[in-house]
Amino acid sequence: MMSKRIYFDIQNRIFGDDPGIVLPHWNKRDESVVVLSPHDDDALLGAGYMIDALLNMDVPVTVVIFCRGDAGYSEASLRDSIVDIRKTETQNAYMKLGLTAGNVILLDKPDFGLRRHVAWDGLGKENGLFGEMIRLLRQRSATRLFIANGYKEHSDHTAVYDVGMFDGIQSSDPILADFGKPTRLQSTHVFSVWADFSPEDALISGRETDLRANMGIAVDDDVEERIIEGLRCYVSQGKIIDGLIRMREEKRSDKGFIELYQLMDPRPKLPYAPYVDWVNRLSVADHYRNQGNALK
Repeated sequence: MMSKRIYFDIQNRIFGDDPGIVLPHWNKRDESVVVLSPHDDDALLGAGYMIDALLNMDVPVTVVIFCRGDAGYSEASLRDSIVDIRKTETQNAYMKLGLTAGNVILLDKPDFGLRRHVAWDGLGKENGLFGEMIRLLRQRSATRLFIANGYKEHSDHTAVYDVGMFDGIQSSDPILADFGKPTRLQSTHVFSVWADFSPEDALISGRETDLRANMGIAVDDDVEERIIEGLRCYVSQGKIIDGLIRMREEKRSDKGFIELYQLMDPRPKLPYAPYVDWVNRLSVADHYRNQGNALK
């Protein structure tokens, strides 16, 4: 039986089975989605439903995992083997959704140390993530980015958020011509691994601040079960994963399990019109009133 998926736009109170509700300018034939995951299980936890939906539409999905999981051992005896263990677990986990090894990219950066790898020292050095991400996004012809929540979750998550918000849009600019053909990035979405989103979008858009996400998807139980099967592949993380799986019951609604996103504009244009209008409405009376106040 085919899984039912409902896409919803919280700001405009729209829902339906059209992915374009969440993915503006949707064109299935031309899409290529890249998910930026700080740690190996984060994309499953925060964007698993969307990955599953896209793969079921035969849309190419690439999951980029930044950190190697070297701090993720709960037993001292696993310290020297945890990275290799988690590589195998990761391959098994994403295979549950149908992702092949070639579409799960491991960048092998240290846990808790990602922020110092974000910067770039320029051409000829290229020891930061900027050049690497420009190449990768262009090679994958990325049209959509799903990036980790950078608001009060984890320092590595904040680093990935910065990479997604700034490097993503730069990959579509006509720069670094030998790094590949510029992308046609259509949208950038933030997913939450466990923390609430920034209230900024809700405040600007006039929503209640307990509705900080502006987009989402609802799925049937069988999709949630696939995600849980994937998460259970992380046997080495059992003490953490078991608690996260129990918490997922909070996602259940009468329309299915929900996953939330913030659609973000990584390069918002400064609107001059309101300022021009304000300046145009300044009067001689305003000038003299200001002079009078200055003399007091």
